Amino acid sequence: MIVELNINNFAIIDEVKISFEKGFNVLTGETGAGKSIIIEGISMILGQRANRSFIRSGEDKAIIEGVFYLENATTINKILKEYGIDTDPDNYLIITREIYSNGRTVSRVNGRVVTLSILNSITANLVDIHGQHEHQSLLDSRTHIKLVDSFGKDELKELLKTVDKKYKKLQEEKSKLRELSQNVDNLEREIDLLQYQLNDIDSANLLELDENEIMLEYEKLNNIKDIAFSLGQVLDLLNGDGYNSYSIISSLGKCQQNLINIEKYDEILRGYNSTIESMEYELQDLYRSIKNYMDNLELDEERLMILEEQIDLINSLKRKYGNTVEDIIEYRNSIEYKLNSLLNNEKTIEETKNRIATLERELTQDCKRLTELRKEISKILESDITE
Repeated sequence: MIVELNINNFAIIDEVKISFEKGFNVLTGETGAGKSIIIEGISMILGQRANRSFIRSGEDKAIIEGVFYLENATTINKILKEYGIDTDPDNYLIITREIYSNGRTVSRVNGRVVTLSILNSITANLVDIHGQHEHQSLLDSRTHIKLVDSFGKDELKELLKTVDKKYKKLQEEKSKLRELSQNVDNLEREIDLLQYQLNDIDSANLLELDENEIMLEYEKLNNIKDIAFSLGQVLDLLNGDGYNSYSIISSLGKCQQNLINIEKYDEILRGYNSTIESMEYELQDLYRSIKNYMDNLELDEERLMILEEQIDLINSLKRKYGNTVEDIIEYRNSIEYKLNSLLNNEKTIEETKNRIATLERELTQDCKRLTELRKEISKILESDITE
């Protein structure tokens, strides 16, 4: 509903502000008081073509502004969003027309400048003026179907929902068929590419390879000489038998001998001796373990080459299909799904065509029935209007 109308310098009106209340509003006055001018101003807001002759004598421009409250804002807000116009959270709509003396006009909706065609598309759902020589929606053929359908009973309403649902589904299926048909030209090339990638990944047996274990084993074999050299030094320090060398274990033996000589003088000294004895046994066990590990060290050149090949293979796949083994496996699964879809493309096309044919048959029958119902309603409506 229109809430407020502001008119400045329009025809004989200098400035007027009219507030409307919900319900039936009446404007009365003598002939020439300006009633028709106010209606003319509302028509300007609704998108009627402007003429500079409407500008009040002696002024440069006329401004007409209307404030509307949208009781059911869904339809108009949808139109506003389509044109990028802000909507009001309180469901108010402000339309402004500015008419300049040079013939230029500016239309604004919620502060946004719009073309006259956009303004008309919005106001067509806002206000209807019924009067002599005025726009009347009853005479607009675009509204006739909606008008007839508004008199329909439950059968027609349910049929309209069914037709709408099936029509949307038909469009979806046709769009899907177009997409599938476009893929036919490049189908074989894409299938070959996907099959190559799938074989390339599968031949690597990534699920059987543990990248971390491979890298650890490779680092060990590749650095086995450094490991052996360092372990040799450790063994020498623990229990070396070189001339004039003092190993840790032999030094502990000497410490133990010294404590044995004096432990009779103090019980505490015997405890120290026991601790050193335990340490000596542990170090001897450690020495034997390290020596056994070192004796079993062996540079397996063949195994090292196999590991290098596996590492090169993983890195090659990473460059082509993903940054990690997990990424490669995920990519592999996605192309397998796509490949299966393409291999089934002909079957999918045939199934889609069958669904389209079924929907078209059903829609034809539904639309025939819809036409019959509309003709029945139209006859009754024509008779009622004539009467």
